[in-house]
Amino acid sequence: MIATLLALALTASAQDPDTANRREAVQNSSVPDWSVQTYTAPNTGLEILCAKQVGGGNDCLTIHLAAAASAGAMFRYKESPGWFGEVRAAGEFRYGLLSNGYGLEARVGSFWGIDRDRYRLTMGPDVIGNIYQGQDYLLRPGVGLGWVMTGVVKPWENFWVIGTVQPAVFFARTRKVDALAVIDELVYKIGAQYQGGPVIGAGYTWRYNAGGIQQGFYVGGSF
Repeated sequence: MIATLLALALTASAQDPDTANRREAVQNSSVPDWSVQTYTAPNTGLEILCAKQVGGGNDCLTIHLAAAASAGAMFRYKESPGWFGEVRAAGEFRYGLLSNGYGLEARVGSFWGIDRDRYRLTMGPDVIGNIYQGQDYLLRPGVGLGWVMTGVVKPWENFWVIGTVQPAVFFARTRKVDALAVIDELVYKIGAQYQGGPVIGAGYTWRYNAGGIQQGFYVGGSF
């Protein structure tokens, strides 16, 4: 199963809540050495994927629409070396246009690292629960723990290149064994994002989970 059914690069780690189109909740400077900013962020996205089911056939085209939202807080150290942290909760509804599929996902994560003018590096745990059922593939209800590693290059202020790797372990039932099983998962994602006003992103995602391999292109944003 994969918790990045959300591979739309629309998690709070991928899209910086500093951008104007994300609804800022409060700016708080009560912690002496840190600036604290809370946010909310609605997101929409589209994926065009090849979904290879476990033991499935050769027909793999699937198209997913997703509506998601996240809320959280960002922490920035006011002095060098630019420590950065983020705590966020996120939820998503996903619909398969060609497969008549549907899915739900919830996440709670905490990511920490360094944020500079030209790059950002963060990593941290993500607790995930999800389900997806469709003709393209099947993810039975499960709960897992992922480790999200994100690298961002900022060639310009409003244009970012983002790469993410997320290994995860899930506890869920599978088709082969009608009992609780431990399932390894892996997600790679790379894309670009424009943040001048509306946040718009596009890129490529590859993920392996209990439903097989889903790989292809995504586009999405917050308008």
